[in-house]
Amino acid sequence: MAFIFFVNSMVYYGLSLNVGSLGGSIYLNNFLSGLVEMPSYAFAQFAVEAMGRQRTLVLLLAIAGSGCLISGFAQGTAKTVVAFAGRFGIAASFNMIFLYTTELFPTVVRSAALGFCSLVARVSGIAAPQIIALQMLEPALPFLIFGGFAVAACLMATSLPETKGVITEDTLEGAEAQSASWNGARNFTRLEESAEEEMLRV
Repeated sequence: MAFIFFVNSMVYYGLSLNVGSLGGSIYLNNFLSGLVEMPSYAFAQFAVEAMGRQRTLVLLLAIAGSGCLISGFAQGTAKTVVAFAGRFGIAASFNMIFLYTTELFPTVVRSAALGFCSLVARVSGIAAPQIIALQMLEPALPFLIFGGFAVAACLMATSLPETKGVITEDTLEGAEAQSASWNGARNFTRLEESAEEEMLRV
């Protein structure tokens, strides 16, 4: 999950800072870049309930990766349109991975896991401007790098379980048992109540 955070931050800030390389007015592009985030957030919140967390993440990273890769080869208005499609995907992905991450980890390590993922994301945010500087060597290179990383994160996300509607575990032992129950549909199942939960229920 840390790698997915790394990619989300790098691509998000990379596309935000690289609007100057798109065709047309830099002021209009900045405005549209911010504007596209509003529907992306709404879509992410709807999709996580309609499609589930894992499928939504895979879809959004695929959109982001495809948009970036195509932007590396497109020209003019087409380059701008597909870049904003990638921006839509990565903004929505960045919006929902915090929810997904908190559901993946048990209570005892949830804060630490989310904090570590967030730390990794800040590192890649620092790297984003350096990647943009590579356009001095080849104008398409930053988009290709961002797209390649987004596709890699998309493929990695396919191995994650679905957490929608699943009661998260409180302990590492419970999470280990839950992971062992992981079925072919990539859904977690709750095996049994812990002793503490049984006492509270009584």
